[in-house]
Amino acid sequence: MVERTTEACKKVIEEAIAKTQMIMHGHSNLRFTPAEYQRFHQCAYDLCSSNRALEGVNAMWLFGKFRGSLEDAILSMVLPSLADKTDAPLLRELIVMWSNYKSMAKWLARFFEYLERHNNRSYTGFVSLSEVSLMCFKELINQERMGLYVDRDLLKNALLVFTEICGSEGGSYYEAFEKAMLSETANHYSSLAQHLLLYESLKDYIQKYYWCVNQEKEIANYYLSPGMESKLLKVVKFHMIDQMMERLEEKHIAENCGITTDYQEGELLRVASLGVVTAN
Repeated sequence: MVERTTEACKKVIEEAIAKTQMIMHGHSNLRFTPAEYQRFHQCAYDLCSSNRALEGVNAMWLFGKFRGSLEDAILSMVLPSLADKTDAPLLRELIVMWSNYKSMAKWLARFFEYLERHNNRSYTGFVSLSEVSLMCFKELINQERMGLYVDRDLLKNALLVFTEICGSEGGSYYEAFEKAMLSETANHYSSLAQHLLLYESLKDYIQKYYWCVNQEKEIANYYLSPGMESKLLKVVKFHMIDQMMERLEEKHIAENCGITTDYQEGELLRVASLGVVTAN
C-alpha cells in the first residue's frame, strides 16, 4: 500500500513539474486552480510524512526533482534561448527568462513547501550567465558613452536581475560589479584622452572633458548606487586631466606658439585640474 501510494504521489509530482515548465515555454501567466495546488502540495507532504522510514529517502527524491527541474530549465531552455544573441537582445531575453524562471521556481517552492523542514530549499544558479551578461552590460554602457542610443531601462533592469540572481550574496556581487565598472571606465577614458590629445584643440578637449563628467553623472544617477558618482568622476578626472596635465600644458603652450597665453583656455585647464565642473 505504501509503495503504491508513493508511486502515485511521484506521478502527481511529475505532473506538477511538467505544468510549471510550461511557464518557461512562454506561458508566463500560467496559474493553478485551488484543486491543483492542493493536490500537488498534498502529494509532496505525503511523500515525506506518510512513512517515517521513507521520509528521508522521499524528501531527497523530492528535492532532487525540485533542483533537477530548475537545472533542466536553465540548460534546455534558458541557455539555448541566449546562445545566438548579443548586446541588447541578449539582455532583453535574459530579463524575460529570469522572470519566467522565478515564476516557475515560486510555484515549485509552494508545492514542495514541506522540504523546508529538511533545509533543502537553497538553490543557486545563473552564475555563468551573470558573468557573460556583465560583459554585455559594460559594452552597452560604453556605447552610451560614445553617444550611441541604448535602452536605459533595459540596462537598469538587467543590473537588478544580476544582483537578484546572487541572492544573499548580492552585496558582494555589486561590489564586484562596481570594481569591473570602474576598471572599464578607466580603460575607456584613458583611450579617449589619448585620442583627443592628438586630434582636438585644448579648448575642445576641456569641453569634451566637461561633457564626459556630466554624462557619467547621468549614468551613475540612473543605474548605480549613490556612492558611485564620485568614484566615476574621480576616474574621469584622473585619466583625462591629472594623468595628462603635463601634456595638456605643453599643448597649451604649443597652440599659443610659446609667446602669448589664451586666458580662457588657461583658466579652463586650471578649473578642470581642481575638479570643478561648470555648466558649459
